[in-house]
Amino acid sequence: MWRGRQGSEDARQPGSLYGNVIAALTAAAASAATERARGYYRDLLERTVRAGTLDHPARYTPARQRVGARSYLRRQVSVDTYACSQGVAEPLRWRGRRLLKGVWDLAIYGQLLQELRPRTIVELGAGPGASALWFADQAIGLGIDCHVVSLDRSPPPAVRGRPSVTYQYCDLEGDLAMLVAALRRRPAATPLLVVEDAHVAIPAVLSCVDAELDRGDYLVIEDSEGKQAELVAFLEKAQRDYYVDNMLCDRFGVNAASAMNSIFMVGPPER
Repeated sequence: MWRGRQGSEDARQPGSLYGNVIAALTAAAASAATERARGYYRDLLERTVRAGTLDHPARYTPARQRVGARSYLRRQVSVDTYACSQGVAEPLRWRGRRLLKGVWDLAIYGQLLQELRPRTIVELGAGPGASALWFADQAIGLGIDCHVVSLDRSPPPAVRGRPSVTYQYCDLEGDLAMLVAALRRRPAATPLLVVEDAHVAIPAVLSCVDAELDRGDYLVIEDSEGKQAELVAFLEKAQRDYYVDNMLCDRFGVNAASAMNSIFMVGPPER
């Protein structure tokens, strides 16, 4: 159960990295030879506990309460660490193509796919095409019968032997009919995951997506640090009730991944 803390009982169990670090710092603070050393370890322990303690006790928070809130307009990782998360010498690659996703994003999506088990993933912004292939491969590994539709104004070439991935032309700044068709492609009564990674025409695109989502679907808006004002405006007019998934947004500290306050589930959550 999500307890709103990275430092929860589950995380503090022996064997978890966070729990082991807490235990080691506690022991060091108690056994250090000098008061200066003990003070150093106590300070480090306090900062580590604080980093693993989140503000929200529940897994889901109504998006209007979190998006735009000053205390959440931040990342709990340093700028340089975040900048390196996709790779330094070159980006991470998948099937020979540049993946352009950070390590925290990949880990969080892995968790989401296991739980949501979407039959359809609609990706807005294909880039080199690696992320659609990554989603499809993860779904195959998890035994999910899933089709990935990746929309872009300049779609990448298709990959032989990957019928579960479709790269499709769509000008999100123009005609959104292709987007609507992709969203309606899913089988009836199955969950849908929409990933916004195109960064164009945000109000129109989100309004279009909003009209097609159902309870339990997920909408993830990547690279959203600069989109917070647009997200506030979207939520004020949205037809659906959106909830921030705190467990995913803050899995590695507050907003460690690219989707700042913007891993949304269409609610209300099931009790």
